Amino acid sequence: MHKLHRVMIAMGVICLTPQIGLAETLEEAWQSGVDSNFAIKVTEDNVVAARYEVSAADSANMPVVSLSSGYTVMNEPATSKLMGAPMQVAEKSFLSYGAEVVVPIYTGGKIDSAKAMSKTSLTVAEQDRAIEINKLKISIAEVYITLLRLERLKVVAQSHVKSLKVHFEDIQALVANQMAAKTDRLAVQVSLADARQKLLQVESQLTLAQSRYNQLLGRELDT
Repeated sequence: MHKLHRVMIAMGVICLTPQIGLAETLEEAWQSGVDSNFAIKVTEDNVVAARYEVSAADSANMPVVSLSSGYTVMNEPATSKLMGAPMQVAEKSFLSYGAEVVVPIYTGGKIDSAKAMSKTSLTVAEQDRAIEINKLKISIAEVYITLLRLERLKVVAQSHVKSLKVHFEDIQALVANQMAAKTDRLAVQVSLADARQKLLQVESQLTLAQSRYNQLLGRELDT
């Protein structure tokens, strides 16, 4: 079965049972992770750049208008001769303006090729972003499930320890009154020690899972 399918099935089972220990929903966790993930930010920047390239390629076959202006100052006015007589043909200083229009008529398919390449680049960039988002969501969902499972195990382990402590106190009283054997007390004592050890193991696993969860969401590890 596909990894994503397994995760979603597990989440469906969890949704049928009361949730404890986590202050946010999985959707909220996903959003926090996506918003703070550097790799996803890079892919989003790539998508923006690719869209710009598509826009530039689409406008390549449009006319390009260039405007220019200038101000010229000469040492002396420009003159010429007309029938042997000098005549001023320009002022000593003057303004000039110009406009140029370039219209692509035939480019040998370069424009169409550039359009196709830019659209392909955009598709690839969008796919890369989707892949990064899906990878992150799967990782967050897996840790989310683990946290919920460990929180439940912790509650069960704590309850078990509490019950054994009460039982040990009872057996202590019975032994003191010679109503139970010391071996019975020893057996309960061993069970209580084992239950406490298992509780410590669950708490350690829970701490590690919480640190991983915070890392995926871009938070401090000990938050």
